[in-house]
Amino acid sequence: MLQTATYGWITTLTPTLLHEEKQDVLDISGLTNPTFVIRSMANTYTVPISYNPRKVVQKDREATRTRVPASSLPLPEEIHDPFPLNTKGVFYFHSSENLHPMTDAIRFRLCDSPSKFDLGTDLLLPSRLPWVLPLWRITWHKEMDGLRHLIRSEDLVLPTFLENNEVLEELNRMEKEVNPLFSLRQPFVLDVNRWAHRLQLVTTQRIDTFKINQLFSDSIAKTQPYRGKTSLLP
Repeated sequence: MLQTATYGWITTLTPTLLHEEKQDVLDISGLTNPTFVIRSMANTYTVPISYNPRKVVQKDREATRTRVPASSLPLPEEIHDPFPLNTKGVFYFHSSENLHPMTDAIRFRLCDSPSKFDLGTDLLLPSRLPWVLPLWRITWHKEMDGLRHLIRSEDLVLPTFLENNEVLEELNRMEKEVNPLFSLRQPFVLDVNRWAHRLQLVTTQRIDTFKINQLFSDSIAKTQPYRGKTSLLP
């Protein structure tokens, strides 16, 4: 059962408005899938935010032995890691000038007070890349209504980027551990334990999937000498 945090408030996603909007520092250390409150003039929203959600396929030995069709196998189970210790700070909207707008995301700035925002650092994942809640997920999921409202009200992105479309629908129906690339300058993570890697090149019109085989394996010895994950940077 997921642990639920005492509700905290997200009053702004704009760093320069943290003091004006009286944003409190949020201590979410050790919490799993905590829920936050966002209030507008007309509505109050609750938004669950996860640290490192991923899908794990539970192998069914009997099904594997009898070769049951894949469609009959159990669906992957979603696992949520707790936020690391000393995760104390504020959420904010991050945009990269040189990347596609769909790489924009909400990040978490570690700091003791909003006044020390510029002195803080971003929360990282085990891969050492920043933790992000990407815009392309926020645009699609109903539970993210509050964040969409806040992003719109603060004019953080063009309204067209918050509209649902077939590309967003297809992208959000994919597995958690896909690697959607909106730009060739975008950093991403690969699991070096795998023989093959699937990546998705995403434009406003379509998604193209391509596969890279034996990138980190020894094809002659048929072994995988490396373990873990690596971050690929442009």
